[in-house]
Amino acid sequence: MGTQFEWKEEYNIGVDLIDKEHQELFQFINKLYLLTQKKWGWNSSRQSCRRGIDFFEKHAIEHFADEEAYMTSIGYKDLEQHQRIHEGFLKNTLPALEQELK
Repeated sequence: MGTQFEWKEEYNIGVDLIDKEHQELFQFINKLYLLTQKKWGWNSSRQSCRRGIDFFEKHAIEHFADEEAYMTSIGYKDLEQHQRIHEGFLKNTLPALEQELK
């Protein structure tokens, strides 16, 4: 069974740190996908999901900080809008994932 999401060179924005973090996110999502294909008991699946959400949250926080720092350094005109998207993800999407797990 191959990967669910394939990284394409066209996704690169030309900033090594950001491109690397985006690629890591793709790898992580593919690992989670492979975990869902395994037939484990409820406790193992629940533990895997919990670890996955924890990792995803940590990665998102670090990535958002790196991305916002880069955007600030280049004077990105839509920085505030992008920060609101990040904030919404952290305040709404991640808690919704955690609630779904419960």
